[in-house]
Amino acid sequence: MLSSTIETSILDTSTSLPPLSSPIPSSLPVSTISPTYSTIMQEPVTTLLSSQSTKVERIVQDNEPNDDDIMKQQVKRLEVHAKSFEYEILKLREIAKEHHELFIEHMKTMKESVYLKMAELKLEIAKEVENIEKSYFVLHRKVDVVADAIEKLIEYNTAYSTKLDVKTEKDS
Repeated sequence: MLSSTIETSILDTSTSLPPLSSPIPSSLPVSTISPTYSTIMQEPVTTLLSSQSTKVERIVQDNEPNDDDIMKQQVKRLEVHAKSFEYEILKLREIAKEHHELFIEHMKTMKESVYLKMAELKLEIAKEVENIEKSYFVLHRKVDVVADAIEKLIEYNTAYSTKLDVKTEKDS
């Protein structure tokens, strides 16, 4: 512990102070100065401030986070980000589930609609095939009638031409 005692000191304030590295000029009247004070005054300022600066540095260093504190802060930040991402992922997963359920429901209604339309198309096709078969049979009957008529015409024609040939031979 430093202790200094000053009994009386008178300083002239009109003069400028000397640099701190130089000793106190003798022109200043100082009555009694303890030896510790005089030795302190003769030491360079850097030595005097270095002891104080280490205290200040220690205080600043105590206030500054060390590497472990920085790592802990980084880990906490990462944990907060991870929780935020997990929340976002869960939220998106729920949204995806809802969209999937809506999609499946929509697909089921589409499937039912397609099956219904396929059944309607099959029914219409069956009706068309039945109509085509009826038309075929009607047309086939008409063709048969025409073919029978042509056959009869040919028979009558051949019979008439044979009679005509026989008659022309008799006449000649």
